[in-house]
Amino acid sequence: MKKNIKKIVTAVAAAAMIMQCAPVYALQVEEMLVLGGDDNKTKAETELKEESSETEEKIVCSAWAEGEVKKALEIGIVPDEIKDDYTKKITRGEFCKLAVNTYVKKTGNEIEKDIESPFSDVNDVYISNASKLNIVSGIGDGLFAPDKEITRQEAAVMLVNLANAAGIETGKAEESEKFADEDNFAAWANEKIYTIASTKTADGGFVMKGTGGGKFSPLDNYTREQAAATMVRLYGND
Repeated sequence: MKKNIKKIVTAVAAAAMIMQCAPVYALQVEEMLVLGGDDNKTKAETELKEESSETEEKIVCSAWAEGEVKKALEIGIVPDEIKDDYTKKITRGEFCKLAVNTYVKKTGNEIEKDIESPFSDVNDVYISNASKLNIVSGIGDGLFAPDKEITRQEAAVMLVNLANAAGIETGKAEESEKFADEDNFAAWANEKIYTIASTKTADGGFVMKGTGGGKFSPLDNYTREQAAATMVRLYGND
């Protein structure tokens, strides 16, 4: 009988100890879960931020242009407006910003920030400076048409003008191979198309090439990636 009573007392005491410790164990488990949850949450948020950052920095361009687009970004000549998609056609206004940025980086000269626009349809510091540097001109009647997409022959003229403004040596028009479609060249663009086509890059290539089959395709539109690539090639020349 005494042995049974002793066993009962021991069992009750053990149960009491377990009841006293249970909240502590529960609290420890809860703390472990909370801490683990916070760690996992922090890690997930970091991974999401990293993925978001990678998405923001993704370059949308053709495979052939990737290296030169990255170089343009590295140099710091690419305006934010064209960073979303380099395969798009480039406008006159966008080209001016790219060209003026290239001029500044190449020469070390600053642009005029307080400059009056010579055009009635736009008031943009980059366009005004590009005009003053004789890189671009208007379309007549005091207009510039900043949102108009440019053609390859227009790009050729602007690139030669940029080279002249920045003191970059160009090739000679008479030394260029003739293009099969030169009958389609505008009279005002003819000489400068051949000038830019004969201007060599630092690695022995050419700043602006034809489109294949011996043609230049003067009336085709110019793209953002083509503009960035040719600016980088000019930038690398002396």
